[in-house]
Amino acid sequence: MERVLRKLDDGFLDGVDVASLVKECARFETGVSRKKASRFSLAVLRTPGLSKEGYDIEWNTEKELENGVCYPIYMDTPIALGLMFDGRPAARSGFVPADGDGGRALMIYNLMGVLGRIYDKTSGFVKKNIHTGSIYTLDWEKLLVRSVKRLGGELGFDEVAIRSAYNNPVIGKYHEEDTPYLEIGRALKKYDAVAERLGFAQKADRNWYMKI
Repeated sequence: MERVLRKLDDGFLDGVDVASLVKECARFETGVSRKKASRFSLAVLRTPGLSKEGYDIEWNTEKELENGVCYPIYMDTPIALGLMFDGRPAARSGFVPADGDGGRALMIYNLMGVLGRIYDKTSGFVKKNIHTGSIYTLDWEKLLVRSVKRLGGELGFDEVAIRSAYNNPVIGKYHEEDTPYLEIGRALKKYDAVAERLGFAQKADRNWYMKI
């Protein structure tokens, strides 16, 4: 992971024309205006000490913006790319190096939107979720996958991959109130269906791969 982080810190994102990428990944024929596209950016997210999981070092429950809104990002990978809108997280993709069937792969573990949250100061529970409409007109999964693929190519990886819902360790686990962390049907739509839509091929390990 250190090699990946060095690449990111050495200016990888400076070479990514995010505004053009946003326009190419518009969800509808009407496209995304140049003005709105210019409000998007990419950022490097990371856990403290590159631990396997934890809150991003900047975007956590302690950082409050105006009106007490937080954008906490809990990660299950040491590094992720964040899609930002007006400097605030809108979506993110976490990934790790992995050994794929056809060689070294940069494997995406998650593709998720980011909610703003307002916490109750007394109980600590979430009082309100803030949904952003900034990425509604954008195929943000495609944008983040393309960005991770480009990173993998510059680092010499053979493939970019998306982990199947069947290989997600939280499937089958439950919160204390007996609600699942993530239902398999929802996870298949979030990962396997997206991978197939974007042209990935599923292999024997059930994960999805694309040559770089």
